[in-house]
Amino acid sequence: MSTNFTSAPVKIFTPDLLSLHIQLNQIVTQNTTQEEWLLKLLQLLIGLTNAAGAIYTTSQEGQLTVNARILSKQALSWHPQLEDLLIIEIKQACEKNRLQINTLAGNSKVCIMATPVHKNHHCEGMALILLLGNNARETFATILQLIAGYAHIEDKNSQNWILQLVTHLLNLPTLNQVYETTTHFLQKSFGCQWVLLGLVKGQYCRLQTISQLTEIQRQAEVIHAFEELLNHTLIAKIPLDSNDNKIIQQFPIITKIIHLTNGKSLLAVPLFPALEAQPNAILLFLWTKERSAPVVAQQFALPLGVALATTQRLTVGRFHSAWLRFWQQKIWKKLFLLALPLILIAILLFPIPYKITGHVIIQPTVHRFVTAPFDGILKQTLHEPGDVIDTGTVLAYLDEREIEWNLTGLTADKKRAQKQKDVSTVARDTAAAQIAQLEMERIDSQIELLQYRMANLAIKSPIDGIVISGDLKRVEGSPVNKGQSLYEIAPLDSMLVEFALPSEEIVYIQSDMPLEIFLDAYPFQQWDLPITTIHPRAIVRDNDSVFIVEARLANPDGKLRPGMKGKGHLIAQNYPLGWVVFHKVWENVVKWWR
Repeated sequence: MSTNFTSAPVKIFTPDLLSLHIQLNQIVTQNTTQEEWLLKLLQLLIGLTNAAGAIYTTSQEGQLTVNARILSKQALSWHPQLEDLLIIEIKQACEKNRLQINTLAGNSKVCIMATPVHKNHHCEGMALILLLGNNARETFATILQLIAGYAHIEDKNSQNWILQLVTHLLNLPTLNQVYETTTHFLQKSFGCQWVLLGLVKGQYCRLQTISQLTEIQRQAEVIHAFEELLNHTLIAKIPLDSNDNKIIQQFPIITKIIHLTNGKSLLAVPLFPALEAQPNAILLFLWTKERSAPVVAQQFALPLGVALATTQRLTVGRFHSAWLRFWQQKIWKKLFLLALPLILIAILLFPIPYKITGHVIIQPTVHRFVTAPFDGILKQTLHEPGDVIDTGTVLAYLDEREIEWNLTGLTADKKRAQKQKDVSTVARDTAAAQIAQLEMERIDSQIELLQYRMANLAIKSPIDGIVISGDLKRVEGSPVNKGQSLYEIAPLDSMLVEFALPSEEIVYIQSDMPLEIFLDAYPFQQWDLPITTIHPRAIVRDNDSVFIVEARLANPDGKLRPGMKGKGHLIAQNYPLGWVVFHKVWENVVKWWR
């Protein structure tokens, strides 16, 4: 399983990691026993970290014993039982399955780092003791755990190709090249159909790269299945192997992926950055033929996880390092200080739209008042505010009893006048007959008026719309006067937006300017309208002097109702940023000075 990489130019990265892998490659090429291999790793660890000592422990019958040690006289002088103290730190690291960093009791400058090493289902460990000084702990922790990751690999071939891969990844200039190289190399090494790399971001794992594919179709069903399995692996934090029946039963998504890809076998491996509790990436292997789970897949998890985390940090570090070198040149500092005022002036002169904020209220475009047609008694009301009605809908009825009584009396008066006319005609009393005739005509006109009222006892709506006001349920049976307003009705197909413009902003306003409104009832919806009318006279609203600016708003679905309130932004012309920010302050200063 050997693969040759073409050398790439070394970019800006941690020199200790480069030295580590160069020297590890040299050690691997030597024929050494396991004890010599561990001793050389400790020597390499001390050389790269300038530590005062390091030990490697193995597990025998559940107890940790020292297998290799390098402790200087300086280190032994710090604590009378230093070796036992390091073993305790390793034991705690194995129990918690993560890196332990503690200071030496009585000497806060001395630091002890211990990390577990999983090997043959046993937990071994490695620890070092050193003076930190002003150096960052992360660098030493990374070196320690990388060496610990290689310590548990006994097979020479595995050591060789893992070192080649990690060394090559550290030399690549971009993250995309790191991801593509990783998947391509692993696919070729293990003879897979596909190798997929997912990156952990927060609580989710997102598919980043698929070997030999330049573009990922995110909407494809198989891609969704891949990401679901990656997230299951992130939660489980253990390798998921399709050859394990328990894993298959617990995660049916594995069977679905094999079916979608016509594969035979699948393995998902979480990569931990320096044995932390949360993996930073997940590798997914898919074979088209039967295979046994490669042991080496478990061995490269730690070195490759640390390498990916390191390259991610280095990519960010390269930008900061380049900027630092640029800033350290004094001429650029002077140029920047000279250009800073010009930059600030350019920013303040940059034109932006001037937005004027004010309150808005929704009113009906047209509204009608329904009044009592004549004096009478309100008999029954059929509608109340909020009801949607059509033209001709009966709103209420007036009482007809008083009209009927008056009609009965007028009918009797007409008969009496008719008889008086007949008697006067027979007696040849022309004057009396004419007076009776005129009385009959007067009575007929009164009867006609009452008949008109009898025919118009129903009060109807003159337009389509909604009843805005007119809750008359409590006044049924009460008298109403002619012309008294009973109902207010307005259509809802078009609404009028009234924007309260502060009076001091009227000089910046012109017709057809855009108006953005946000109603309290619909806080996530915005309407953009051109203003149609600017009232010429200011009014007082909410104790402020304002000009009313109107705009029309279509309401085809009827979700807008009269009386709704909100805020609006009137977009005026472009003005310099400095004027927009400071003009009110300057105007207030001028007013105060006057």
